[in-house]
Amino acid sequence: MKNAQSKSCKPQGFVTPLVVLFIIGVVAVAIYNTSRVSTSDSEANANTVAVEKSDSGYVAGILQAFTPSAYASALEDGKTVMLDFHADWCSVCIGNEPKAKAAFKELNNKDIVGFKLNYDKATAQKREFGVNSQSTLILLKDGKEVKRTMGPKSVGDFKTFLST
Repeated sequence: MKNAQSKSCKPQGFVTPLVVLFIIGVVAVAIYNTSRVSTSDSEANANTVAVEKSDSGYVAGILQAFTPSAYASALEDGKTVMLDFHADWCSVCIGNEPKAKAAFKELNNKDIVGFKLNYDKATAQKREFGVNSQSTLILLKDGKEVKRTMGPKSVGDFKTFLST
């Protein structure tokens, strides 16, 4: 009869390092998401502290969240409007946002209103403007599209785009 040897259930070889790397990755993602949310909140506050919202529901001269009523008011008031179809999961959109905000701040043009639309939820607006991709920027003057662009942009690119 053979000697019965007890076999260990301990992970062998590369399994332990993979588990450790997985846990490190989960923690890193949690830390990144936490810092990103607090940074986004502080950036939003920095853009709205110095300016008051108009009775029309929008703030001229900055990039802000889209609402149908604020958008309609901006068009009614004769403002040039930039629509930014932004997706939170899009690296280009994430990279473009601070550059767009910086361009608005540098231009300090109260005749331009920027609206950020959630690409995944703004289906009616995507259909209205024929938008098929996130990171699409549309500039409207007198309610009509005058420019459209997509992809990564610099602050200078945004300033040029906004200056018609």
